[in-house]
Amino acid sequence: MYACPNCGEDTFSFWAKWAASDLTPRSCSRCGEKATSKVWPVLLVAGLSLAVAFFAVLASIRWKKPDFMLAFPVFALLSVPVAVHFAQLVRATKQRTRVARLCYWLTAAGVAAWFGWRVFAHVQAA
Repeated sequence: MYACPNCGEDTFSFWAKWAASDLTPRSCSRCGEKATSKVWPVLLVAGLSLAVAFFAVLASIRWKKPDFMLAFPVFALLSVPVAVHFAQLVRATKQRTRVARLCYWLTAAGVAAWFGWRVFAHVQAA
């Protein structure tokens, strides 16, 4: 169990901490305050995952051993729970939620724009 950042009671399970984010903060069952996990451990794991995946592909090509491709799933299976365990819970604020929603919608719009550009780049003009 993990302590609430407001009241200090151990009310958050591992899975509640896993699901807590700035977009969907979790409420403490004792005091009712919303809590979220810090973002930097997740960003660190994401960056390291890209590096491990890049190394796995290059190593499997260079040494012609497909065993190196197992490095990425093993790293992901081990690093994500460790990052969740060590990420601190903090109070969820309206500003954090607003910034997270803005980033979410900007990312979604960027992906949609890129997808539309890739699809319509192949369409011949009439």
